[in-house]
Amino acid sequence: RLAIAHQFNNRLSVHLSVNRNEQALHLLSSSDIGLPNDVWLPAYRRIEPPKAWQANALLHYQFSENLSLTYSIFYKKMENLTRFPFGNTLPSLNSYIDFNWLRKLILGNGSAKGGELDLQYKNTRLVAQLAYTLSDYQRMFPEVEEGMPFPFAFNQRHNLSFSSNYQFH
Repeated sequence: RLAIAHQFNNRLSVHLSVNRNEQALHLLSSSDIGLPNDVWLPAYRRIEPPKAWQANALLHYQFSENLSLTYSIFYKKMENLTRFPFGNTLPSLNSYIDFNWLRKLILGNGSAKGGELDLQYKNTRLVAQLAYTLSDYQRMFPEVEEGMPFPFAFNQRHNLSFSSNYQFH
C-alpha cells in the first residue's frame, strides 16, 4: 500500500492511496433458494487467487470544531474472479461429492468505482453522521452476457445512511 496525505491548513487535507490485494480464497455466492448460500473455495493451480488494484482520493474539510465534510472517490480493478457458468446457483449435493463442478467454474474480471459524501457533527455527547454513496460494481466473464460487462449481483448504486451516538452521563 502506498499512501500520501497533505494538510494544507487546520481545516483542509487531502489523502491519496493505492493498494494491491491478493486473496487465497474465492467466494462463490448463490441465492437460488431465497437465502444467501456462500461457498469459500481455496485458490489452487487451475484457479489463481483473486487480485485487485484500488486507488482512493479523499478531501476533508473541517468547517468548525463540531462540523466536517469528507468527499472520497475510488476505483478498483479485479482479476481472477470466479463464477458458476449456469448462473447464480450452487451445484447439487452429488456435485460436491465428486468435485466435477470445480472444472466448470469460469474466470473473469471486475471493476468498482464510486464516491462518498460524508457530513459529520460532533460535540461532547453527540456524534451524528450523514453519508451518501454512489457506486457501480461490474463483472465481465467471456462466457456470460457475450463477454459484455454486467452489474454485480450485490451492486447497490445509491446508498444513504444516517447514524448517531449519544452518550448519557
